[in-house]
Amino acid sequence: NVYFEEEGGEPNKPQKRVRKLVLCYFLEDGSIQMTEPRETNSGIVQGAFLKRMRVPKEGTAARGPRGSRFVELEDLCVGATV
Repeated sequence: NVYFEEEGGEPNKPQKRVRKLVLCYFLEDGSIQMTEPRETNSGIVQGAFLKRMRVPKEGTAARGPRGSRFVELEDLCVGATV
């Protein structure tokens, strides 16, 4: 499971909201899929957050341990920012 914080709420009462996602990494092709579990009556759009695809690393020159320009399993560590 992963999460991110976003600003939300009314303009005069801003609030931070933590949104939890499920990250699936597919070993056969190195693709990633992220979905947000649905909560009833939450008032926000949920479901598919990132359709299954290979995710490029931030910055065009970034390369992984094996020379890849895409996020790999080695990049997904507990507590890491991706």
